[in-house]
Amino acid sequence: MTTDAALERPRPPQSVESGFSVLEALVAMAILAAALLPLLALQGQFVRTTQSLERVQTRLSAESIALAHIKALNLDQSPEGTLSTVYGPMTWTSTPAAGPHAGRDGAGFPSRFVITLYDVDIEIASQTGTFQKFSLQGLGWHPTKSILDTL
Repeated sequence: MTTDAALERPRPPQSVESGFSVLEALVAMAILAAALLPLLALQGQFVRTTQSLERVQTRLSAESIALAHIKALNLDQSPEGTLSTVYGPMTWTSTPAAGPHAGRDGAGFPSRFVITLYDVDIEIASQTGTFQKFSLQGLGWHPTKSILDTL
């Protein structure tokens, strides 16, 4: 017959020290730092990309506002000027791109207007003092006869 005490294996002596050694902690920190460095670089790239996207979005919005203003203008009457926008003052100058042409109505008959195509150069000054420059085309028109003459 064997007793429970006889079945137990002898245990190795327990170390008085338990936990991690300083060297093990330093190695673990080095591995962690090496793993986190690419994440830090990725975060920096994300910030730069976000800033770039914000600049592009602001530029496109300013161009959209300028386009809406120029489309609403009659460049025969206002070939140049300055207008205040939310992004800063917008200045435009226009030069005829093509000679005046007699306008046509929807049915193809001559209308009472002469239409001129203009090349328009636009500058928008931002709050930071930099200028945004771009070009587009717009229309100018003027009547050749009074509306009373068409009745």
